[in-house]
Amino acid sequence: MEKSSGRTVLFVDDYPASPSRGAGLPRAFDHISYIKKQGKDVLCMHSSRSQVEPNLNFNFVIASRPNNFLLGLKLASQNNVPLIYDAESLFFLKQKSKIQYKKYLEIEKIIAKKADGVIAISPFEAEWFRENGAKNVWLIDPFPEHCEVISDRESRRPEAIMIAGWLSGPGSPNDEGLRWFSQESLPRILQRCRDFKLKVTGADPPRNLVRSVPEEVEFVGEISDLQKYLSNFLFSINPVLHASGVNLKVVDSLSSGVPVVSTATGALLPDKKWRSGMLSTNNPDYFAECCISLIKNSYYYNNIFNNLKQICLKHNLDKSAVWNEIFSFYED
Repeated sequence: MEKSSGRTVLFVDDYPASPSRGAGLPRAFDHISYIKKQGKDVLCMHSSRSQVEPNLNFNFVIASRPNNFLLGLKLASQNNVPLIYDAESLFFLKQKSKIQYKKYLEIEKIIAKKADGVIAISPFEAEWFRENGAKNVWLIDPFPEHCEVISDRESRRPEAIMIAGWLSGPGSPNDEGLRWFSQESLPRILQRCRDFKLKVTGADPPRNLVRSVPEEVEFVGEISDLQKYLSNFLFSINPVLHASGVNLKVVDSLSSGVPVVSTATGALLPDKKWRSGMLSTNNPDYFAECCISLIKNSYYYNNIFNNLKQICLKHNLDKSAVWNEIFSFYED
């Protein structure tokens, strides 16, 4: 691959980047912001809606998700420019059927070998791509550069929030996880905490799911200022049963000073320092007990919250440095 001296990046994803839609789109929004800070222009191609005009000029291609990789590879090859794959997760680990698991495993092994570079979200995923032939792998921590904790316990509702995106529709990990929580953990919580409510974010949740959950679960749609909204809640839940890496809903909650109750499946973090803000188990009864303890035991809650708040205050990242390293590698 020839070195690039240009300043235009073509970003290929399923939908427009958004800080509030979930399904990895806030991560894409974050990427694009930092790319622009590097003095690059960004052209966005949304594979679900549009086609690239034939006369567009670009000097890098970044493709997110396996289904966009072949398109990204074609565009990069036609323009003789580097192709960087944004690995927001390992998709083969999300699959419940053996056929789909094998399909995505083979696709992602091909991506590892054919991409000029890979951006990973956690050390685990970075190592997987290296072991499968990736030439250049960069780790970009999904947490923000700086964290802000807006409120303390006293101003928070005795309610929980589940951050979700519904672009994957019925049967998605969020769909499956919320059903599991509603059926297996929520009844036990309500026995001890009768006023408990769960707010679930995200546009267009599956209708069958909305009809099936108890009245204590309320779908609130897209939230434009998620950090401010999070500050209203005592804790966040992440009940996903099939996860493929770092869950961004966990990142959003912890970085806002909101403790998380998660399945062990969804508890992978890029830095172990955040573990003190999370309770994790795949046992639905213990999951419920974790929620009850955060609601009922203020001493227990404050201990977790204060530790998390200190971590947030000390947290400091420089993502621009990583992006500069990525582009400099191909430009020098």
